[in-house]
Amino acid sequence: MSKKSALVIGGSSSLAQGIVSILNSLNVNTSVTYRECPNTHGSERESFVLDISRMNVIDDFLDQIKGREFDFVVNLIGSMSHLESKVSHTLIRDYLEVYSTNLIFLLDELFLDSRLAKDGKILHISSRAAKYGSFDRFYAASKSSIEGYIKSVPKSINSRISINAISVGLILDSRMFLDMDVSIREQHIHKSGGKLLNCNQVAKSVVQILMDSKTNSGQIIELGPQYE
Repeated sequence: MSKKSALVIGGSSSLAQGIVSILNSLNVNTSVTYRECPNTHGSERESFVLDISRMNVIDDFLDQIKGREFDFVVNLIGSMSHLESKVSHTLIRDYLEVYSTNLIFLLDELFLDSRLAKDGKILHISSRAAKYGSFDRFYAASKSSIEGYIKSVPKSINSRISINAISVGLILDSRMFLDMDVSIREQHIHKSGGKLLNCNQVAKSVVQILMDSKTNSGQIIELGPQYE
């Protein structure tokens, strides 16, 4: 049996280290992307530069992995920083272009252009904001567009490759949690009944879903406490 391979997109994410560690413990050969030069992160694992705000960098990245066949792709890239209530139309447009248009383009290229094994899996980490809304309407919009894309892929493309998303609420020890306004953070904790998941719990669930051969494509899998 050949060794499995995985690509984790977004190596600086709060979840990345835990997911990579678990995959390595399962003998999965894991590569990671970073927005900046990979060798600054002090790791010997294979890594790539990928900044989704720049289409030329996305194209360069896709060229670098041409001919590769990953068994698993985990996308951790997504908006973390919330926009202020009063921002320019240009900033809002750029924000949505990066976290909707460019990211969907990247996922579609990975799905269509033979960069995954025949039974490969793409798993995107999304947010409950896509379904229930958010204190930041633009953040919620960026999440909703990608979930709509993921649900539509199996309806339009016949493939053994699966693409799904995990919808998770605020994660206890994530950078988003730590950087969030305290009053909003407390509302999340209260609404969840004090049962928000931590990074380690989410990382374990991500890998479990990747390894589950029974998960159909186009699913939005809700994780953690159910609250609006």
